[in-house]
Amino acid sequence: MTTVMAFGTFDLLHPGHKYFLKQAKKYGNRLIVVIARDSTVKQIKGKLPRQTENQRLGAILSLKLADKAVLGNLTDKYAAVKKYRPDVICLGYDQTNFTDQLDPELAKLKLAAKIIRIKPFKPHQYKTSIMAKNNLIKIFNFLKTAGNLKKTLRYKSGAKIPKESVADHTWRLALMSFIIADELKIKMNIAKALEIALLHDLAEAITGDIDALLVHKKLVSPIKKQALEEAAMKKFKTLLPAKTGQKILKLWHEYNRHSSLEARYIYALDKLEALTYLTETGHRTYNDDKSHHSLIPIYADKAVVGFEKLKPILRMLKGKLKKEFKKGKFEWKEEYEKV
Repeated sequence: MTTVMAFGTFDLLHPGHKYFLKQAKKYGNRLIVVIARDSTVKQIKGKLPRQTENQRLGAILSLKLADKAVLGNLTDKYAAVKKYRPDVICLGYDQTNFTDQLDPELAKLKLAAKIIRIKPFKPHQYKTSIMAKNNLIKIFNFLKTAGNLKKTLRYKSGAKIPKESVADHTWRLALMSFIIADELKIKMNIAKALEIALLHDLAEAITGDIDALLVHKKLVSPIKKQALEEAAMKKFKTLLPAKTGQKILKLWHEYNRHSSLEARYIYALDKLEALTYLTETGHRTYNDDKSHHSLIPIYADKAVVGFEKLKPILRMLKGKLKKEFKKGKFEWKEEYEKV
């Protein structure tokens, strides 16, 4: 059996890395990949890699090209060579670290390993430093578009309601998410819940806010609203680096499908934040038509039924709404208090 060994940092895995390992694998029956430790990378490059050593190890394993992948030794840079005694050592086209003493080290070990330099694969495109720069450009283009949320207004069909931006709403929802979870002792992945909160209305940076009152009055189809927002999120996915874009779309789908604990929590809290705003603006800002009056009291009901630990907040807010309805001489129906 011919054992091939390859070394590298493999930070932000890209097609160039995959090409290198595919080519290396051709020189033997067994490929062992040694991943540089974080401390070693910092020593050589003066900074830590963008991904941790375990993330980079996992990325190499996910390619399913290596028969074995290991982290390098912290003190002996040739420890893997001594242990596995490869027949072939493949180096990258621009790999220079620890290679200057490779021949003498192999001689000491009485190891007649063949050293092969793998040719580059589109080096002006697939090089980690270039990709990182391009990814940053993508991210800031994404942030520019996402910034539209600061000027995208909510409650457009509520003629009297003071308009706030989607960014205003999103900020308070994110703030609520970890404070309320802590107060009510709700155990969940708060970091994930925050991510969902921050992106739950991201599509509106492109579509604008499609008011819930329009959907309630059947002036806008929920299916059409969903389709428009889905298209917007797919657009956002293309603006970002592939991994990040995929993550954001996945989390947005989770939110809309209520398919995780964190998604159901933010979905319910989103409705409660809207009710909070309406209790603050007061009855004078509610539309005169009865359709608005019938929507406000039940707006969060369905969402909170899906996350019952938030019922105390809903009851508190309904108490405030009931007082506003009384002040405005609007009818408060018994059915509004069923949840």
